[in-house]
Parts: sequence; C-alpha cells; structure tokens
Amino acid sequence: MEFVLGHFKIKSTEEINKTIEEHQVSLATYKASRFIKPFLKEVDKWERDISHVLEVTELWLAVQRQWLYLEVKFALFCLTFETHDDCFLFLEHLLRRRYSSSIS
Repeated sequence: MEFVLGHFKIKSTEEINKTIEEHQVSLATYKASRFIKPFLKEVDKWERDISHVLEVTELWLAVQRQWLYLEVKFALFCLTFETHDDCFLFLEHLLRRRYSSSIS
C-alpha cells in the first residue's frame, strides 16, 4: 500500500491474496478435523471474517480503478479553469446540486 496525494493506493494484492488463501486452507484443514466440534462456531466466524476481508479488498480495488480513471478526467477538466480553486468550487457546486436534488 502506498500513500499518494492524500489517499492510499494498493499497489499489488498478491501478498494479500496469498495470505488470505493460506488462511482459507488452514480453516478448511481445521474443519476437516474430527475434533472441530467445540470450535466450529469460532472457525465459521473466522471464515466469514476472511470472506469480508476479501470482499472489501475487491471493492477497494474497484473504487481505486474508478478513482484513477476519474482523477485524470478531473485533472483535464480543471485545466480549463484559471485556478484549481475555481475548478474545485465548480465541482463542489455540481455535487451539491446533484445530491440535493436526489435527497429532495
């Protein structure tokens, strides 16, 4: 993970995916054991937690890809204004108008 211009950016998910896979294999091994009965609820919770981590990572990457795409668009759009402040004020105005109409 890398900090870039006010936000974190995941560079590679290889290490995350490898760790998640290792934990999933461990949990599958635990569940195959005949001694799992007293720990089954806890192991099931671990499986759900690992599943949530994987889901959040995938969503984070989807948002990151969309943000990187939009960041370029916004940067090009902002070049048409004299200052960045003018650009941000205009974008803020558009967002307020968009969300105030959807809330009403």
